[in-house]
Parts: sequence; structure tokens; C-alpha cells
Amino acid sequence: AFVKAILDYANSQKDDNFLGQAKCFPLLIDAPFGDIFEDNLIQSAKKLHEFSDQIILFLAQDSYDSVKKYIGSYVNTTYELHKKPNEPYSIIIKKDDK
Repeated sequence: AFVKAILDYANSQKDDNFLGQAKCFPLLIDAPFGDIFEDNLIQSAKKLHEFSDQIILFLAQDSYDSVKKYIGSYVNTTYELHKKPNEPYSIIIKKDDK
């Protein structure tokens, strides 16, 4: 509800045209989405696609697996972060499956 309220407010404040095109900004949600428990997580996952035209969602694989049946049909692309051994960074790898 909090994220939806922020989006509703932001959308009510924006100018619908920018150089002749409507603005559409992605919604970025980091790991705390995966910290929602039980029915609240399921209900959020069922409605998430209604919040914005594009959502970037960062989840651990087990969190994604728990909501995949609710959001999987709305997922276009998935990526994984892989820590490079003996390096201070990770690499991003596009997954073939959703």
C-alpha cells in the first residue's frame, strides 16, 4: 500500500507530456519486498504489476521462487548477480528462463 500511495502521488504530480511523449518511469524495489511474509507477500505479488508499466525487482532466488507463480507471467527478463572469486565485484548474467 505504501509503494502504491507513493506512485499514485507521483503520477498525480507529473506532467503527462514531455517533448510530445508521455513520461513513464520504472518502479525500483530492492530486497525488502522479499522480506514481506506469508499472505502479505502473496497479495503484494498479485497486485504488483498494476503499480507501474515497468518494475525492477531485486530478490533473492528463494524469494522469487515463492512469488513466481504470481508474477512470472509479467516478468520479461531476469538477471543474476554472481560474485567473482577473489574479486571485489559481481557480474550480471542474463538468465534464459523466467
